[in-house]
Amino acid sequence: YRYNVALNTWTALAAAPQRMAANETFVYYNGDFYQFGGTVYGTAALNCNSTAYSTVYKYNVAGNSWSALNAYGTGSTGGVVTLMNGMAATVGSYIYTYGGVHGYVVGVTAGTQSTTLLKYDPAADTYTTINTAGPATNVGMGHMKSYGTKLYLFRPNSNDATIASSSKIWIFDTANEAAGWSEMSGVDVSGGMDWTLDRYDGWFAVGSGSIFLGGGRQYSNAGVNQTTTNFQTLDKIRY
Repeated sequence: YRYNVALNTWTALAAAPQRMAANETFVYYNGDFYQFGGTVYGTAALNCNSTAYSTVYKYNVAGNSWSALNAYGTGSTGGVVTLMNGMAATVGSYIYTYGGVHGYVVGVTAGTQSTTLLKYDPAADTYTTINTAGPATNVGMGHMKSYGTKLYLFRPNSNDATIASSSKIWIFDTANEAAGWSEMSGVDVSGGMDWTLDRYDGWFAVGSGSIFLGGGRQYSNAGVNQTTTNFQTLDKIRY
């Protein structure tokens, strides 16, 4: 659907060629929306369970049309893989995808949590492996946004005991790929944001020279789950 802000109206658009119920990665670039992977629910064979896919589609806004693209990972070092809960952001002429879970099949395997950063070239419809040693995420979930040449990754880690405690923000400069990921230093704890607690879900945005982080759930070491309305603004210029 498309929502017209001025008229306060909704319009039905062309249906996607494949029904994806959840966990897909969706990003806008140069007049098109790109959908990477995702999971299918509710088929007769799968009932209410899900299996991840490697399919990629492009939706053209002006033409109200969908087209199938090469499978996720085509041309990369790791090759084609399925994707669930991935992240994506645009820098220049490229779309960068990160993390997610590869190889998930309901009832068969939980898949592998990825720490790989891929660069997708929309013109060539191919992927390049940029980095394979990124920060771990809980079942692949997180938020990644871009500002200038940099990617900002917020890694919520829930109560996954295999990941170091406390949520973190990481930076990757696409203009200096060899430097890899670096953890943001000097994170401010003002405004009621407790960075000693694991933060899960919520939202993460970059704009107007700042990083905005709010909502979600927080976990203490005792496993207490609470919803938070804390709103944190980080002045990115100082990092």
